[in-house]
Amino acid sequence: MYSQIFQEIGLTPNEAKIYETLLNEGELNVSSVSLSSGIHRRNVYDAIDRLVEKGLIFPVLSKGENTYKAASPSKLLEIVRAKENKLAVILPALEEQYNKNPRKQEVFVYRGLEGVKNYLKDILKTGADLYTIGSAGFLFNEKLKGFVESFRLEKQTLGIKEKHIFTNSLKNKISEVEKNSSLDYRFLPEKRANDISVNIFGDHIVSVVESENDNDLTLYITIDANLAQGYRQIFDTLWEVCPKRGT
Repeated sequence: MYSQIFQEIGLTPNEAKIYETLLNEGELNVSSVSLSSGIHRRNVYDAIDRLVEKGLIFPVLSKGENTYKAASPSKLLEIVRAKENKLAVILPALEEQYNKNPRKQEVFVYRGLEGVKNYLKDILKTGADLYTIGSAGFLFNEKLKGFVESFRLEKQTLGIKEKHIFTNSLKNKISEVEKNSSLDYRFLPEKRANDISVNIFGDHIVSVVESENDNDLTLYITIDANLAQGYRQIFDTLWEVCPKRGT
């Protein structure tokens, strides 16, 4: 039932099955562990040794054959936190190494709401102003509301500004961002409406194809400084011909 989750946090398939077996069955000897878990006896010994080393099970010594019991499931959280702490120690060095090799030209894809979160994090990493053309309805998704609000607070701290040329379909939602002093926007002509947008920041161009199904939302990211500069020039041209707010 839970063995898949145990594997996702670092246990091998055999370790996961044995730990779950002992949680369910209580104190067992090796033969009973093998029978209950469906793992061959010779493989049970190796997995038990590793689980004992990790502190997830412990032997109950007796004059006869040793038996084994599962440790408290809270030990699993200790293991996960220990791994997170190890990663946290080396993360600054990893980020520095990553940033030493800037991506001059690259194309990749983000998908779904997690992809939108990655997109917003990328904006903060570049520290560059954001320009968008077209629908940005994905930014108004209720499931992302808290994340977008946090993004806007952090971008204000970084001094990042936003300029948007929205489709008219967003007029009824624009009051949600009206309070944001670092955001400026205009609207495309009345009949120009679709679920596609182009977003430019730094050397990134992000083409977003929206969908009613959050999982189908797709962000195509292109990293190319010259291309991004060209798109900003297109944005500036459109900005000049689109009517100002209130006109």
